[in-house]
Amino acid sequence: MSPAAGSAPEVAAQPDVPTTPTQVVVDYQPGITIHPPSGIKARARANLDAIGLLQRLDAEARPPTAVEQDVLARWSGWGAVPQIFEPHREDWVGDNAELRGLLTGGVPQCFGEHPERPLHRPGDRRRPVGQRGGGRFHRGAGAGAGLRGGLLHRFGPGRGHHGRGGAGPDHRPDQRPPVPVAQIRQEGFEKTRVPENSFTATVGNVPFGGFALHDPAHNPANHNIHNHFLLKSVALTAPGGYVAAISSHFTLDAANPKARRDLAEVADLVGAVRLPTKAFDRVSGTTVVTDLIILRKREQGQAPAAGQDWIDTTTVDALDTDGQYAQTTVNTYFAAHPENVLGALHLGHGMYNAATLEVRGETGAELAAQVAGRLAAITTEAKAQGLGLSATADSATTIDATGAGKSGSMFMGAMELKRLGLASQPWIVVPNHIIEQVAREAKQWYPAANVLVGAGATNAEGRRRFAAQTATGDWDMVIVPKSVFTAIRVSPQRQRAHLETARKALEEAKTQAGETGTKQIELAIKDQEKRVHGIGDGPGAAVCD
Repeated sequence: MSPAAGSAPEVAAQPDVPTTPTQVVVDYQPGITIHPPSGIKARARANLDAIGLLQRLDAEARPPTAVEQDVLARWSGWGAVPQIFEPHREDWVGDNAELRGLLTGGVPQCFGEHPERPLHRPGDRRRPVGQRGGGRFHRGAGAGAGLRGGLLHRFGPGRGHHGRGGAGPDHRPDQRPPVPVAQIRQEGFEKTRVPENSFTATVGNVPFGGFALHDPAHNPANHNIHNHFLLKSVALTAPGGYVAAISSHFTLDAANPKARRDLAEVADLVGAVRLPTKAFDRVSGTTVVTDLIILRKREQGQAPAAGQDWIDTTTVDALDTDGQYAQTTVNTYFAAHPENVLGALHLGHGMYNAATLEVRGETGAELAAQVAGRLAAITTEAKAQGLGLSATADSATTIDATGAGKSGSMFMGAMELKRLGLASQPWIVVPNHIIEQVAREAKQWYPAANVLVGAGATNAEGRRRFAAQTATGDWDMVIVPKSVFTAIRVSPQRQRAHLETARKALEEAKTQAGETGTKQIELAIKDQEKRVHGIGDGPGAAVCD
């Protein structure tokens, strides 16, 4: 029986599992078994047990035992259990209270579990196509996949970055994974700021939604979120690297081919596998047709691969609810490769009685075997066509986990000011000793940007030459050392105008400040007035006028 509202939560006892003082760290192998239970109450119980166990492991600073790994593997996320976030429901009051008690920061906004479990198999499916080390980015890890996959990076070797957090127990703002070569970021992928060409492989799934996110760097065409994230994944992947993503079938089947054209400009389609509608029903409660899409980012100057017929759509036959064949629209790739559709095409009825595509096929272990067979055939053909995974760690950008976001924020801000017309020539002033590093990072973030670097303007002649370049060129951003910037003379008129604006702002602030604040502001005002009077009226060669 659930406790009354407002009463203390009845926290269930943790599973009785053995522990040892010293324990050998062993990689968790998820295999093809579906561990999460099927009922919604059972799912919630398994999730709560997993959160409590992981907190216990953190407190004891030890990895899980084999039995505890199975407890953690029963985590399935909250997508199929939204009722737990509705405290007004009497039958969920106890579960809601227990969850609030387990999460020290309360219950944040949650993201549904991402459907990847049925495709996990022992071993590395990336190796057959030629991967030779290098960073891997798991985009869209989510709360659930982050927990289950987190067993691999928290308690075993590996090098990679995991993105996207939620209310999962291993996604906290202050978390630092025990394995130093792994990096977990609690952020939406739209907020991930790393240089382009950073990873040899990017894997995960993309969220589906009929909305677009503002991202001038990686979504200038304002594509919907799923296509936006695919394009950004390709941009962050090194040339010759792979992007393997699970997306709604609308990525490949949409009538408008613009997103596919944009992808095809920078990447080749290695292959795709269309999964049954119920592929992820047991894991996340999701019933939707999804595709496993594998793209390869082209090297600089490389021509598109031959036979790339995946931009357009065509019609094929599918059985409707009356048992009659009717026409439905699919990507030309699947029309040419029906063997990669893992089930029979049917037409059901969705919202407003509209025809909805269904793929009726196997699930669980049978589906995993089918996927493995199709991926083996796809990778064999890819290598024969020269589309093997050739990116290595040497071609990937090194990412500084502590500073990856700050430089990127500057570059994105400059490019956005330029795009919006708010600045005709954004300047970024940096300490002298890092000018070359910042310039290099700017080109990594925006390879096509027109960037002027003032590293050589170390004397009067160099500054005059630099000033001429800024005046005559159409620059997206200008990166200048601080010593050069401070040496640039500004006209007395502009100096006075700037200082007068600052003085007026101080006068306005004075009216709202207390006694102590007023005295400090009056001193600042006197300092501004002194600086204004100290400006000479000599002609001088003003560079910034």
